Amino acid sequence: ADRHEDAVAAAQRAIQMLPNEHMGYTNLCRAYNDLKQFNKAIEACNNALKIKQNDGETFFYLARAHDFLGNREQADSFYKKAVLGLVEFTKNNPAYSDGFYLLGNAYLAVNERSKAIEAYKNSLEIAPNFAKARYNLGYAYLISGNKQLAREQYEALLNIDQNLAARLLEVINKR
Repeated sequence: ADRHEDAVAAAQRAIQMLPNEHMGYTNLCRAYNDLKQFNKAIEACNNALKIKQNDGETFFYLARAHDFLGNREQADSFYKKAVLGLVEFTKNNPAYSDGFYLLGNAYLAVNERSKAIEAYKNSLEIAPNFAKARYNLGYAYLISGNKQLAREQYEALLNIDQNLAARLLEVINKR
């Protein structure tokens, strides 16, 4: 979960073993984002995109790095590319819950709340105990003005991840 240095090391090993596979670089980008090393994250994402040009997940992490650095215009552009890539990915991988979860995140980033909600629901249809998807669905309901549905996600989350449930309840109670 919070072993970001280990994630960097694992991604670097993957890149050494399979230097022509984009996922090692994408995972390195995500790990650098988690460590708040955003310039390294951007470099890793750009390397991934040299290998797989329209990868939605990579564009999402690239957008996040730019977002954290305050490059809002670039971030918005990359979030839109993330949506396009992830829509395509989920069409080709309809049973992969993480794809829909990432699509939901990308939709939230471009302020497409109803589409984000649908993506999270699709993720949870596949993997009902996917705690982060359930948390994000609750949050998406909340920012869409539906506190009751957000609370329902909180209730469901209590049985899956009490820490995330507590965080969601805290966010709900602030609104």
